[in-house]
Amino acid sequence: MFVLFRTNIAFILTTFALGPSVILLATHPSLPIQEAYAADAVTTMNIIATVQKSCTIVQTDPINFSPYNSATNTTATGKLSIQCTLNTPYDISIGGGQNMLNNVRRMKTSGTDNTYLTYILSPMSSHNPIWGGIGGPTGCNALPGIGMGSIQYVPVYARIPSGQIVASGDYTDRVAVTVSF
Repeated sequence: MFVLFRTNIAFILTTFALGPSVILLATHPSLPIQEAYAADAVTTMNIIATVQKSCTIVQTDPINFSPYNSATNTTATGKLSIQCTLNTPYDISIGGGQNMLNNVRRMKTSGTDNTYLTYILSPMSSHNPIWGGIGGPTGCNALPGIGMGSIQYVPVYARIPSGQIVASGDYTDRVAVTVSF
């Protein structure tokens, strides 16, 4: 075997003797030259990535009560969609709303007479306990959970207690939803 290595030559010629045939190979100067080495030195290289804890409120579905009848409790269900990194502990708080008074959430009529309709929010379909946390009714807790890495759907159960004497009209409120992690 006869090999010419380039130094400042524009190409490499390699000759292989294969019986009666001779093959000449030319390589382009931009291609790397693979040299033969006598030994190898081996070590390791660390590859590191840090995944930060995170939680996102993806969506909140509104709670729409059917028409209120003061003779019975009126119930409705909403939904929160949250996404937290895998195994991240979190707490979901629901604030007291724009019209909370004496630790009670209230919806206000759209009219000018300042009529209010009280309601409760709960993480349980039994409507007990009342959902609280940051800015919510005092003594009411946030809902704890553990992130699964994918979107988690959390129901919000709502009830307007019976027996309230209020004027007709549309009543609304807006509450803050907070995910602490």
